[in-house]
Amino acid sequence: MSDCVVDDCQATGRVAGPAADSLRMGIMLLVGVTVVQKLVGFVRNVLFCRWLEPHQIGYWELALSFFILASPLVVGGFPGAFGRYTEFFRQRGQIRDDLPTSDETGARK
Repeated sequence: MSDCVVDDCQATGRVAGPAADSLRMGIMLLVGVTVVQKLVGFVRNVLFCRWLEPHQIGYWELALSFFILASPLVVGGFPGAFGRYTEFFRQRGQIRDDLPTSDETGARK
């Protein structure tokens, strides 16, 4: 816990109490998970370099690079496409009115 008194914290702009502790724990958790993720990726790459032939490593790297570049584009394109095509089919009477759109579904979460 932080050692500043509430009045001192307001005067200095420091955050005290559970909010500061949960933020600190969240940041530490994200940093820890990021380090573990990078370590797993490094070990995977070392193992693939040992197991595969040089031309197979090139194929692996090409495929991996494609998926790394394509995944944000695919994920970013879905929300915009759902709203557009839901309204397109709703206007033609080909979709039920009680089917939630992507905006409504996202607002519920």
